[in-house]
Amino acid sequence: MPQPLFAFEVGKSQLKAFSGAVSALADVGRELELVVFTQDDGEPAVSLLAKDDGDTVFGTCIFERRFFSRVAVDATLTVATPFAGKLVAKALFPALRRAAARSHAGRAADGRSPPAERAGAGVASLIIKHDEPAGAGSDDDAEDDRTAPRIVVETRHDDGSRRRWRLFYDSSEGQTNTFEVNAADVGEITAQPPQFAELLAHCAANGEVTFTPTPAALEVQCRTDGGRDDDDVVSELSIQAADFEQYVLPDGARGDSRDAIAFQARQPKALVKWCDAADVLAVNFYFGRLPKPVCLMAHAPAGANLRIVASTHVPPREGDAPAAPAPAPAARAPPRRDAYADARLAPTGLHRKRKHSADVPPTIP
Repeated sequence: MPQPLFAFEVGKSQLKAFSGAVSALADVGRELELVVFTQDDGEPAVSLLAKDDGDTVFGTCIFERRFFSRVAVDATLTVATPFAGKLVAKALFPALRRAAARSHAGRAADGRSPPAERAGAGVASLIIKHDEPAGAGSDDDAEDDRTAPRIVVETRHDDGSRRRWRLFYDSSEGQTNTFEVNAADVGEITAQPPQFAELLAHCAANGEVTFTPTPAALEVQCRTDGGRDDDDVVSELSIQAADFEQYVLPDGARGDSRDAIAFQARQPKALVKWCDAADVLAVNFYFGRLPKPVCLMAHAPAGANLRIVASTHVPPREGDAPAAPAPAPAARAPPRRDAYADARLAPTGLHRKRKHSADVPPTIP
C-alpha cells in the first residue's frame, strides 16, 4: 500500500489548541487552505490559512513539527513545492467536536453498563492525512468519488476504535499574508491575553473597535456594527501605557486622534479566545499609520503561531457629517491593493461545488 503524501497526528494534549485554531480561522473565512511542506532545515510544517470574501482580513496558523505527536511528509513537498488544498471549514467541525467531546456520556439507565460500552472511550489523537485512492491516476473521470484524492480526518479512541471522515478538497496555489513587524513605521503593543480580552470585551460580536495610541495611554472605543454616529459608541476606555508589557509607537506618530485606526473586532476576539486553549502568554499587536493594516500575533509554547492581519479605516469623529447612503448594487470593483501592501494574496484555485462528505453521518470502519 503506497504511503500517503503526508500524515500528521495531533496528540490528546494539543487537541484543544488545534480545534481552537480551526474555530478562530473559521471566523475569518468559510474556506481553509491546508498547506503542508518541508522547510529548508528539513523540518516539516503545516499551515492553515483563511481570508474573508472582501480580501480585508487574513488569518494564518502555523504548526511546527513539535506541535504534533507524529509527522510524515513526502520528500517532494518543500517550501517551493508544498501541498496546498482548500477545504470548507465547517467540514472539519464533526471530527473536532468528536475530539473535544467528553470521554463518555455517562452510565446506562440500569447503572451497570460501563460508559465505554455506551459511547466509546475518549479520543486519544486526531490524525489528518492525504488519501490517494487506488484508482487515482487511471483513465476514469477525475470527478469520480472513487478516484478523487481526499483528505482523511480520523479520531482514534482509547479503546482502539476509530472514526473516520473523508473530505474532498480543491487544489490551490497557496496564499500568504505577511506583515513586516520590525519596520520603523510599525508600533507594537504587547499584553497578556486577559488584558487584551478586556479591551475587546465591550465590543459587539460584529462591531468594530477603534484604537488611538497616544504617548501616555491607549484609548479604545467600541462601536456597534456599521455605526457611524457618536450615538453608536457603546464603550470607551483608556489603558495607561505603563500597564502594558511593551508599548512602542511607530516613527512619525503624532500621538493624537489623527492616529486613530478602526477595524473589525470579531477576528481579534477569536484570536484572544484561542489563547486560552493554547496556553498563550502574550499577544502582540502591531499597527502603523493608515492605510497600513493591523496585525495580531499569538505564539503558543507547544509550537503553534496564530496571526490575524486586518485592514483598517479612519473612524468617524465628532462633528463628522453622517455617512452617505449606500449606492445601488453594482459590479464589485477589485480590492485596493495599496491598502494591503503587507497582506499580499497569491491567486487561488476556484472552489468546485459538490456534496461534502461532512454532510453524511460518520461511520466506524
